[in-house]
Amino acid sequence: MSKKTTALALPPDRIDQVFTWILNGGSEHDIIEASQKTWPDCQPMPLIVAAMTRIIKSAESDPSLIRGWCIEATRHVYQKAIDANDLPTALRAVKQLYNFAA
Repeated sequence: MSKKTTALALPPDRIDQVFTWILNGGSEHDIIEASQKTWPDCQPMPLIVAAMTRIIKSAESDPSLIRGWCIEATRHVYQKAIDANDLPTALRAVKQLYNFAA
């Protein structure tokens, strides 16, 4: 018996996985194939549409929010690089933070 899937009924973990596949550069064909193998009980297109809608909503974010997130993410990369004794990456993070301030 087939059940019609609505956007509200889509499992968030599946949308997250499709979102990750998109960000990792998966083609539509690859994502459909992976979805069908991973979740044979679910149609892939509603998941793809939900993940793409999430990407569209990201573009509507306040530029200050995005800039702040970039600064905090760069600080995090700097900390991880220092912890790993990866000085070239730490220096690139410092340069990036300087560019955010400019």
